Amino acid sequence: MESLPAKCTRQTLPHISRRSLIPDRKMTRNKILLIFRLVISAIGVSEGRIHQETIIEYIKEITATNQQKSIILVYNEPSAFEDFSTILYGLHLPSFNIYLRDLKKFNGKYNDGYDIKMTYEESKLFFVFMKNLGDIYAELSLMRKIYFWRDRDRVVVFVNGNYSLPALKASFLFCYQFYVVNIVFAFVGDKIEAFSYNPFSKDYSLRMENPRNLFPDKFQNLYGYRLRVSMFPSVINHLEENEFHGADGHMARIIASQLNATYTYIPTRPSDRAPVLTQYDDVAERIADVGLTTRYVKLNFENLIEKTYPHDRDDLTCLIPKIHVKKFTGMHSLLPDSVWFLSLATSLLFFLYVLAELLLNGRKLDVVNVALTILLLLVNKPVTETRYLNFRAALIFYLTFCVFLNTLIVCRLTSIFTAPAHFQGIETVTELAETDYEILTIDRFEDLLNASLGPNLRDKILPRLNLIKEPEYLERIRKCRNVVFILKDHLANYAQIQKENYPNGVQFYRVMRERILPALSCYIVSYGSPFLKRVDELVRRIMEAGIYDYWKMKTWQRLGVGNEFRFNKNSYGNEVAVSLDDVATGVQILVFGLGTSFLVFLLEMLAIKLFKSFD
Repeated sequence: MESLPAKCTRQTLPHISRRSLIPDRKMTRNKILLIFRLVISAIGVSEGRIHQETIIEYIKEITATNQQKSIILVYNEPSAFEDFSTILYGLHLPSFNIYLRDLKKFNGKYNDGYDIKMTYEESKLFFVFMKNLGDIYAELSLMRKIYFWRDRDRVVVFVNGNYSLPALKASFLFCYQFYVVNIVFAFVGDKIEAFSYNPFSKDYSLRMENPRNLFPDKFQNLYGYRLRVSMFPSVINHLEENEFHGADGHMARIIASQLNATYTYIPTRPSDRAPVLTQYDDVAERIADVGLTTRYVKLNFENLIEKTYPHDRDDLTCLIPKIHVKKFTGMHSLLPDSVWFLSLATSLLFFLYVLAELLLNGRKLDVVNVALTILLLLVNKPVTETRYLNFRAALIFYLTFCVFLNTLIVCRLTSIFTAPAHFQGIETVTELAETDYEILTIDRFEDLLNASLGPNLRDKILPRLNLIKEPEYLERIRKCRNVVFILKDHLANYAQIQKENYPNGVQFYRVMRERILPALSCYIVSYGSPFLKRVDELVRRIMEAGIYDYWKMKTWQRLGVGNEFRFNKNSYGNEVAVSLDDVATGVQILVFGLGTSFLVFLLEMLAIKLFKSFD
């Protein structure tokens, strides 16, 4: 699109009057591009404290609803800027001051840095301060350099001048027809007048006095307008029988049928920019459609981008919390305290019983006699002429208990050194936020989390992110046996293909039921949609149409994975599974240890006999 001529400034347009604010039907859209999301006009705001407080309330509602992270103060005259800037510093958001004529490029580059030490992904709130209403047209070519590639950005224009409400309404209608302007606030006398425009009913909604009504759900029908679904693919696969088959062609047709709309394919423009940025521009410029990109479903109604529904894409939902490895901290940690106390009590009771038997039979009380008594009883040889059945029963019970205790210890050691550590089940984002797991993800997903999570969840989750490159994902999954939760079925499928990633036939990861960015979840990207309830119902029907199953089926077909490796949520539980091989390994260790101890004991007894014979 072309911008206004560079010579079109305020000095060259001194003839702008109220009549010139009435829409010019002959003006074409390709001559003007003013990317406004919100316009606030004020009369003498700096003169009354009540006006300042009202402005702050509306600004807080805007920032809370759209989660702006920074404030950009843009001004064309220092006098107008000084009147308004002081009331904005109480919002506790990072703020930056820019002189309007210092905006160098269309993409928002400023002082050879993008977005004033901020990234494109950070949601921003721009304030443009002007002295007269006519400055909106005079400074249009300069304001056009503020580039908002994301719909969460907002522009608030303060105009401190003298004009009537009809003139303001006419200017708003003019801007609405050629740009994306949704709502106007005007301070007329001591009252605030707010109105918006519905293109379907051709009427205004006046007197919005409550800031909480800034994003309402007002209109419930399309007033006879027809919609269509347009597909914006990032990858073109092939054409068969004049039918396009892109990455999400099937899904586009499902959405078109559920919306009762027509389906069209619109190729993306050639561009050096990232595909997602090009798709944003395509959808924003081809209005009056329901635009479907491969990453986003954008519903557009007559110059309004209403809602954005992110798909359940790999690059949107790759989140892998990594559990801490459980370490061996000593023998005491292997078993509960109650088991240790029971074993100690049993051992003391048994040896007291052996001691009593020796004293009653008049035998010498020493270690050799105690050991020989136990050994002879074990091999069923009489110690004296009298054989005591109860004594042998006590010995058998104690030895059985020792074998059981030793087996428990060996199994616990085997589990610690070979099996994955025990972990708590994580089903929701809230449960994830309460853990201390390290989270592996990519920078694009971090930006989406930063824009979508609430303040509490954002403060708990974002500091634990560990950014890695996308090609490293599968390698990290295959190497890290302590990866236990994974958020995307596609990655789970990729990891599941490798048999070596299946210890004992059970995958070592889990899949969270709730996605961080829920598939097809709602993001309001502009002033409240007239069709939110209808759209929500349609999205629910779309999800019920089997989109997830289709994606999963296409993934299996593309990877050539057989049924024996397909993902089955019932094939695992919250506890770590122990197979028969693990039990067999523990039994082998137990038998080897007992056999070695018995041989050493016999050698010690033989050595004692030999020493006595020499004496």
